[in-house]
Amino acid sequence: MKIILIAIALLSVGLSANHTINNPVPKPISDYCGAGNRGCAAALEKDYMHIGYKGLPNTSSSTIAHFARACATHPDWHDDCVTAPEKVLARIGFTADD
Repeated sequence: MKIILIAIALLSVGLSANHTINNPVPKPISDYCGAGNRGCAAALEKDYMHIGYKGLPNTSSSTIAHFARACATHPDWHDDCVTAPEKVLARIGFTADD
């Protein structure tokens, strides 16, 4: 009986090791990081975050993140994102004080 239990345990360990070898962990996308490629912004969003921090210095980082996401997803807003970031904040429902 003891031999059967040991054999079953060894067999299950071998199967799980084989599963890991056959299914490697996918490589993350270069512009993203974190669990499941979450938690970091794309390169374009990072560029707009930099613009937001310079143009809206007293604004919270959360609001800047919303600003950057809006600018990255609306290429037609580029001029306002660069020259009048407060207009972009108004479009998405935020103010510089948020």
